[in-house]
Amino acid sequence: HPTASVSPTCVLGPSVVIGPECIVEDGVRIRNATLLQGSIIRSHSWLETCIIGWRCTVGQWVRMENVTVLGEDVIVSDELFVNGARVLPHKSIAQSVVEPQIIM
Repeated sequence: HPTASVSPTCVLGPSVVIGPECIVEDGVRIRNATLLQGSIIRSHSWLETCIIGWRCTVGQWVRMENVTVLGEDVIVSDELFVNGARVLPHKSIAQSVVEPQIIM
């Protein structure tokens, strides 16, 4: 999207959609994922097969994969592994999710 800010050091694709007002910082790798409006992906994170909800923040050095879905306004702390989590809106993730699960 034209209003998104994406660092030139990011690697995007295949199949990536970045919504309006998103920020993608240095060294991020995104594959097969959608970022909805206002999401922030901090530096050096890896997202594969994910849907990132409105106004979410993904910390530095996070790895998310296996159809992880974040609801609106979710915060993922730095240096976590998130494997197939479904996270309801307005939650904070402070520890890794190694097995697919719903976080309420």
